[in-house]
Amino acid sequence: MTQLYTIGLLALVLSVFGLIAYMLVRRIVLELLEWDRQRRLAQWSIPLTRWLEGESEIPPEEIQLLSSRRDLKIMAAICMGQLRTGDERIRARLVQWLQDHGFVTHWIEQVGGRSRWERARAVETLGVLRALEAESTLVSALQDPVFDVRIRAAKALGSLGGQQARRALVMALGDESRWSVIRIADILAQMGPHIVTDLVEAFPVIGSGSRIAALDIIIRLADNSHLPFLRSCLAAPDSEIRARAVAGLGRLGDASTLPGLLDALQDLAWPVRAKAAKALGELGLADAVPALTASLADKEWWVRSNAAEALRKLGRPGIDALVNSLSSSDLFCRDQAFAVLQSSGDLHTRLMGLVAKNAQERARAQAVAQALIRYQSRHCMLDVCNSLADQDVRSVLYVMLQQHPEVTEVAV
Repeated sequence: MTQLYTIGLLALVLSVFGLIAYMLVRRIVLELLEWDRQRRLAQWSIPLTRWLEGESEIPPEEIQLLSSRRDLKIMAAICMGQLRTGDERIRARLVQWLQDHGFVTHWIEQVGGRSRWERARAVETLGVLRALEAESTLVSALQDPVFDVRIRAAKALGSLGGQQARRALVMALGDESRWSVIRIADILAQMGPHIVTDLVEAFPVIGSGSRIAALDIIIRLADNSHLPFLRSCLAAPDSEIRARAVAGLGRLGDASTLPGLLDALQDLAWPVRAKAAKALGELGLADAVPALTASLADKEWWVRSNAAEALRKLGRPGIDALVNSLSSSDLFCRDQAFAVLQSSGDLHTRLMGLVAKNAQERARAQAVAQALIRYQSRHCMLDVCNSLADQDVRSVLYVMLQQHPEVTEVAV
């Protein structure tokens, strides 16, 4: 029994020493390999730089003589590190070298490999290369069962930018993952205005969940040539699509969109009405004043708020409409007009007319003050009085307030 114990203990000690020896040897070997790699990198950096910056398309002899797989892999790693340069001439030489030595073909084959990590690295590498021969392979990778591979393939196709890549990415908006749709939409938006045409063409056939993402990109990049498409979206059954289309029309700021935006201001869905009110303010046409004034009485606060802000943006005609709304029979309309006029400073500007020398200006200011006194609460009137900087204006308004016993304790 003692002998068995001794043999077991000895075996354990030998195993520990063996493991330690293995780890030491492995570390020494790895350090030697890294040292050798760094030595080769330093050795090749000078001729590589000379080649990339020179006129000759033929690599220097030091690079041409590379033959072992390990040396070629090291040189491929150097090339990949240099590929991020903005010089297209240098990029072309590096890519050509990688193609001539079979690395591009190897990475294309890896996209169909069994390892998910291998596939992900391969599609990312092909994207850095911007290898056109890999376009079909990358399109196929958009159907990969692994999310990370699909997203890297989408990013790689975005860097290629060809028509096939654009159309594949547009259709990839139908991915079942919401996060995937967001990422792909971001990639599409970075491809520039020419992606809008592809999105418009594909819009009727992509899934309903992806149309919102597609429309957001279209709105961001569209120009006046896409007005017919955005107008057609105003009749969509989905209120979210109608709301986004209205926002897009407002961004373009074309006067021909006025009738469609006025119609949208009567939409059954309040988000559409709210977007339409904001868009009309961006359009800047005084013809929208009557419709926006009517929207100050909308039952939804966002619609009223956007309508009031839109009227303020329309300048004198819109501000006049807000001032007139202070005496509206509708409580919502009065309160919204008051809130915007007060926050913008336009109310104080109008009340300054109480001490004007011009009789007409004084009369207009008195009408504003009378509307405030009649319809606004005691608390609001106290705020208005106490916020007036001009002592004379405050005194005149105070005298007018004294005629109404319900409004007292005004600080003059």
